[in-house]
Amino acid sequence: MIRRLIIAMAFVLAGFASLLVSNVTYTWTCNHFPNLCKVYTGPCPGIDACTPDTVRSMMFFAVYFGPSILFGIVGFVFSKETRSLWAWLRLLLGLVVLHSVVMFFGIQLTTG
Repeated sequence: MIRRLIIAMAFVLAGFASLLVSNVTYTWTCNHFPNLCKVYTGPCPGIDACTPDTVRSMMFFAVYFGPSILFGIVGFVFSKETRSLWAWLRLLLGLVVLHSVVMFFGIQLTTG
């Protein structure tokens, strides 16, 4: 059980690192393919730039802590059986790529 919790905590940290990867990927994509990215035209320039309310607080929590929680749960469930290092790396790579894609399209849907 301790091994599973350590793996889950490692995946939680990977979820936080995935935020950085997602941000770098989004910035690179928008710099190289500006037609793919919409310019934000709303009243607030960022998720934490307006007066806080319940919806913004939930969005802040979902964006910054949601990936880590999901990564941790997936790591805990995946660690039930003994897996090879390659299986772990494929899982982690798949989660990071999926997170980057979801964040890119999520930003595109919520801007302008």
